[in-house]
Amino acid sequence: MNNTSPPSGNDGVQAAADLVRRSPSIAIFSHVNPDGDSIGVGLGLQRGLRGAGHEACFAISDPVPQIFEYLPDVDSIATDLPDKRFDLMLVADCGDIQRIGRLYDENESRFQSTPILNLDHHDSNTMFGTVNYVDVTAASSSELAFKLLEELPTAIDAATATHFLTGIINDTGSFQHSNTDARVLQIAGALRHYGGDLEQSAYEMFRAKPLSTAKLWGLILSTLHLDESRGIVWAFMTPDMAREAAAATDESEGVVDYMSGIREAAIAAFLKEREPGVVRVSLRSHGLDVSKICSAFGGGGHIRAAGCTIHGTLREAQQQVTQVFDELWSTVSPAS
Repeated sequence: MNNTSPPSGNDGVQAAADLVRRSPSIAIFSHVNPDGDSIGVGLGLQRGLRGAGHEACFAISDPVPQIFEYLPDVDSIATDLPDKRFDLMLVADCGDIQRIGRLYDENESRFQSTPILNLDHHDSNTMFGTVNYVDVTAASSSELAFKLLEELPTAIDAATATHFLTGIINDTGSFQHSNTDARVLQIAGALRHYGGDLEQSAYEMFRAKPLSTAKLWGLILSTLHLDESRGIVWAFMTPDMAREAAAATDESEGVVDYMSGIREAAIAAFLKEREPGVVRVSLRSHGLDVSKICSAFGGGGHIRAAGCTIHGTLREAQQQVTQVFDELWSTVSPAS
């Protein structure tokens, strides 16, 4: 069994580096419904750890969204855990170990018998690791991974720098969110020095779209409506919309961030029916802590960006989210 640190413990980068040095073979994981930080941190760690002489494998439970297919090494991401012994399970960007999803459920006994390095920046982190390298003041987990690699005998090349820049750009909204402090700008500058491709990452994540994506967004945005009393703007997506637009379902990535710019709204809520009876909820806010809503459904995230999965119809999911909102805040004006 793991010698798990107490819930209040945070062991820091030195303890994390010491654990990595003692681990020749490392499996890397991140959360379900992967985003730029989860993919960037995993790929960057995999490449950097291999450069330091470790055997490293990055695996995630869900498919990589098409938007991130430009990244170096993206084809190396595994969808199943290799049938071999690992010396360390490195879990990145997960507030709770269950956020790994299917790969954790299928390999729970292997996690229980292997040391775990918990590398994360979410303030909801449950400190589940043998070593917990958790810094809630960091804008992204990719920042922490970069600092970890700096402690190891490895060269950070342009591809690794691009991976970590992708994570930072994702979680700072291309340096537009309030978590863009001097530290993250300094780290981004260092990654640029190492050859990280800031222009490509920002372009691919925030501007580049195939025609099918534009058509899908049009269908989604046609469902926009505002709950004025609560300051929530809603939009929905069904599998039929993706078929009509000839689009992959993950081409909806980014639409909720676009919705968050609607002036009349305190919260942007995008509900996507992944399959009958399963609804993925993505929330964005300029002030309210939407992670409180998502945690009620077993999800998580940050104060201003969070997600969860609700079982039911789109209408039922909207009703449940609204109910939790009312329990937390009753009514909130858009300016709150």
